[in-house]
Amino acid sequence: MFTWPLTLPVPITLTIPNTAPLPATYWQLAAGRWPHAYWLPTNEPTSDGLDGVAVHLFAQAGPKMSISGLPSNLWPFACDQQQVFAVAADGTIRYLDLEVDQRLTVAKDFDSFLAQLTWRAPVLTPPFSAQQLAHALLVADAASLPALFTYLREAEDWPAYGAWLGYLGQRQESAAAAQEEYAFAAKFLPLTRQQKAALAPILTSSTLL
Repeated sequence: MFTWPLTLPVPITLTIPNTAPLPATYWQLAAGRWPHAYWLPTNEPTSDGLDGVAVHLFAQAGPKMSISGLPSNLWPFACDQQQVFAVAADGTIRYLDLEVDQRLTVAKDFDSFLAQLTWRAPVLTPPFSAQQLAHALLVADAASLPALFTYLREAEDWPAYGAWLGYLGQRQESAAAAQEEYAFAAKFLPLTRQQKAALAPILTSSTLL
């Protein structure tokens, strides 16, 4: 599990009561909130792929969130736009895509759900949510990062770009990819003087040199 590493706001806020029918395992993992193993195989296609669906940010303890179109007897613990993971009163785990009215029971309980999750190299296809991009950056291997850096550049959100570059440059497994991106940014990005000033402390960090 990953904790949120940036000073920027978390892309989505979701809370779930600690009285929801979830085991202690959930609350232990929810302290990190972003799963490294995030891909759930499914027996039918989903909006994410032919063979499964991604689960992103686990909810933290708090009031039960109301999601339009979600049955009231379900407690949502992860949500990305219209895709929702929820726990039912009997502890079973449900996946719902409210946009296309897809409803699947994906595990008999949360521990079984967790055991099914696997890691795969993240591949994003626009349009994607800010949550999807953030999670992809957290779990990506070095080979996946160049494409994700391209999406960051295209967004032209230079504070976020700089924050991610700084974070990834400090991780051993992503430092080399961050170094390459640093070289590209310093040479080719059409940044204004103000944007360069904002990025300078990160782009000149010793972790990237």
